[in-house]
Amino acid sequence: MIELEPPPRGNLVRSMATVFAAAAAVAGVFVLVTMVATDLWGAAVGRPFDAQVWRDQGNEPPALRAAPRDAMVKDLIESKQLDGMTRSEVIDLLGEPIFFPSTSLEDADQYAYVLGSGIIDAWVFSVSFGADGRVTSYRRFNG
Repeated sequence: MIELEPPPRGNLVRSMATVFAAAAAVAGVFVLVTMVATDLWGAAVGRPFDAQVWRDQGNEPPALRAAPRDAMVKDLIESKQLDGMTRSEVIDLLGEPIFFPSTSLEDADQYAYVLGSGIIDAWVFSVSFGADGRVTSYRRFNG
């Protein structure tokens, strides 16, 4: 009869530690992929615009995640409710913008709101104003 010697104890512990580390890494990747896919699906499917949820998100979404704003922006654009609004009406509805290329909010010709972020860039919603201070256009883009 052939007798097998058990492996040295140190090697078995190292092997088990390697297996557990690999399993933890796979589980972590699965969780990350699931979170990103769920957020992107929510953004693609969309959800009704909700001004309170929009304002609550603020302009600092979690990295690598589409935020609630991105899921609502399609509804906001299609509703055309921003058409003709003044700067103050836009701020009342959407909150303070993160970016405006001007010295003050009162005379800015464009506001920008962060929708979500990726590895390299962010998804942004831009609102443009005419000389009369009313909304002339708006769009979603990667910036």
